[in-house]
Amino acid sequence: MLVKHGLRELATSPHPGVAALKAVSGVTSVSTAAVGFRLAPRLNAGGRLADASRSVELLTTDDQARADQLAAALDEENRARQAIERQMYDGAVAMIDRQGGIGNRRSIVLASADWHPGVVGIVASRLVERYYRPTILIANSPEAGVARGSGRSIRGLNIYEALGACRAHLEGFGGHHMAAGLSIRAERVPAFARDFEAAVVARTTPVDLVPVREIDCELAFGDVSDRSLDELERLEPFGPANPEPVFAARGVCVRACRIVGDSHLKLFLDHNGCALPAIGFGMAERSVETGARLDVLYSPMRSHWNGVSRAEIRVRDFRPAR
Repeated sequence: MLVKHGLRELATSPHPGVAALKAVSGVTSVSTAAVGFRLAPRLNAGGRLADASRSVELLTTDDQARADQLAAALDEENRARQAIERQMYDGAVAMIDRQGGIGNRRSIVLASADWHPGVVGIVASRLVERYYRPTILIANSPEAGVARGSGRSIRGLNIYEALGACRAHLEGFGGHHMAAGLSIRAERVPAFARDFEAAVVARTTPVDLVPVREIDCELAFGDVSDRSLDELERLEPFGPANPEPVFAARGVCVRACRIVGDSHLKLFLDHNGCALPAIGFGMAERSVETGARLDVLYSPMRSHWNGVSRAEIRVRDFRPAR
């Protein structure tokens, strides 16, 4: 209920900071997705790379000109964060490749003096999506003495408990079932990585390392209509306790595919004679050829562009058609 009414307040808020943040984020329709992927990342960017004082000032100032200035600065900071994130992600993947890939490992622990401590958690999440292994990335700054790390887990492992089994190596740690943070001295990282792997092995089975995608039902593209979108919107807001419906369509034909914004996949998909535009966020490295046939998991949505609303699908996952 707080989220439902909060979204209404955000949509109509006259507050200068909220208006400036929406403008710089390109948000015209406030939703949980708009908050999670556009507004919140810009608010968080200042605190990740520097300090959060500009975000606080943005939400407290009554001066529209100052709000516009702060929102623009946070937008630039967010772009810098994205660049750092891409560089760190590519570096982490290269490190895993140099180590011979994942193989039989059940966890990933990596450290680098070149990594920014404010971004390691985001990159760890992306590595979990790619490899489906509990992942801990450590920003190992020699000047600081104590390195800072952040971890993300998979469904079958309580990462906080696994860290507890390795507490002898840590200066401190905290978190919950799916995410945790830690501090550690650089010289302890190799021993910690060994014991964390043992802790994960003791708490998981090979089946736990196979990602599972739950779907609500199969839905043909031809059934994605204004009426069905209206019905889905009545179920909002979506979040962990009320997940957005996910549908499946088999034998989808790729009519067009290109990369947009460095990391996203823009597609035009045809299912049984009904074609829809589609977007796969963060899927650029999974580019597919025109003419390929796929089984697709997706969530329908409305896209708004130049005052025109149309049906589109957000690709959640795909595989070669079976």
